[in-house]
Amino acid sequence: MSTNWIQLTPGVSATFTVGLTDAYGDPLPFHRLANAGAQVYVRTTPSGSNVLLFQTPDAAHVVVDQWRSTITVNFLVADTNMLTVGTSYFWQVELDLADGEVILPIPWTPVNVTLGGSSSTPPPPFPSTVAVTQDFPTPGAMLYQTPGGHGIEGAQVRVFLQSDFQSGNFNNPVGTTTTGCGGKWASSIMVSPGYTYVAQFCKPYAFGPDTYTFFA
Repeated sequence: MSTNWIQLTPGVSATFTVGLTDAYGDPLPFHRLANAGAQVYVRTTPSGSNVLLFQTPDAAHVVVDQWRSTITVNFLVADTNMLTVGTSYFWQVELDLADGEVILPIPWTPVNVTLGGSSSTPPPPFPSTVAVTQDFPTPGAMLYQTPGGHGIEGAQVRVFLQSDFQSGNFNNPVGTTTTGCGGKWASSIMVSPGYTYVAQFCKPYAFGPDTYTFFA
């Protein structure tokens, strides 16, 4: 799982702040961000056409903060209404520096589109028939990785019903496992179809907790 993942709900606005760092993890100096531009893409596949495209100087959607070394991305209600639950989406954030250098603070990364609320959890038709791994719902989607794409080994993975997770019931996970080499899951977790779940990732004192919401 990458911490660049985001979750969007149709009809609900959302704001995300993206840190701008160099290869050593330090914030980009403010003078390098002078007159910089940014573009944000949302597509169903990285090589596909744009479902959403935000570009500076559209301050309603994307803002480069030279002094804080951040990009703020705003998804308005009209934007999220263009997304469909059950469809795979990816997003990418591109930073264009005035000297011509192009940086990808967020390379192509999955976007979760969920219903949210109680409507996300209808009764399942069959019990525990869906095997969930790091490759659900798309290959590599739930690998647990650093923002730089390095696998995190030895992290805990716990999967909850979204309704339990939102109510703070953390004592009844649907299943648990750990991550191994490359951030892959040590074993699959069986879930029931028709529910929305939250996968929680955590390596104590090192990474997380991070979450990924998915519909089975």
